[in-house]
Amino acid sequence: MKILALLRSPAAANLAIRVLILVATVLLIRACLPERVILGSQPSVGTNRQLIIVPTDGFPSLFLNRLRTRLREQHKFEVLITVPIGLPPDTEIGSSGQHDLEKIAEAGFSVCRSQSVGGEYCVVLTNLDINRKDSGLRYLFAQHYKGLSVVSVARLSEANFGARLTLLSVPVIAEKVADRTIKLVNKGVGLGRYGYALSTNKMSVMYAPVMGLSDLDAVGNWYLADEVRRDNYGTSK
Repeated sequence: MKILALLRSPAAANLAIRVLILVATVLLIRACLPERVILGSQPSVGTNRQLIIVPTDGFPSLFLNRLRTRLREQHKFEVLITVPIGLPPDTEIGSSGQHDLEKIAEAGFSVCRSQSVGGEYCVVLTNLDINRKDSGLRYLFAQHYKGLSVVSVARLSEANFGARLTLLSVPVIAEKVADRTIKLVNKGVGLGRYGYALSTNKMSVMYAPVMGLSDLDAVGNWYLADEVRRDNYGTSK
């Protein structure tokens, strides 16, 4: 009888309601999450795979899966995202807090070479702030080489440094970082896969130079029909 009385008390009723709300919230969040994908295990070998993305450690899998899905939809080819890689301990340039993109490129390229089945273009994606020792610029969003790009998301969000996104992140911020990242990746793919030159037309994703987020946001999302084809490697931004 005492137990029944306790169960009927206002405190017990409030606790039960809170538990039910918690359970319902967890189920709702779970239902809204995309199907889990184990990075590095996508069944894309032999199915028109033309891009490999090598993330350094620190990226949430949901963010990487969002990139992969959107890039596949845009380019109509398969994209492999490898498991995150660790970097050498000596990538920092002095005590600047910035990291030598050439060392990052070397580490990522070795992974791409081991995963490649047909000369795919490689993008090394990092949360680290990158630069070259001789760049003369405060930072670089990206550096594009022949066959490989290094893309940093460190300065792509005004709200947080990099793409360390959690379930509680504001969705509009996560989407904005993804939009900006895809533009930088597509510029590398344009140079290395399609052979496009850099453009002075802001309607093209190949536009350069991109000197800040306002420039990047103003740049188009895709290539123009009359893109110029030319060897233009060794370019940044």
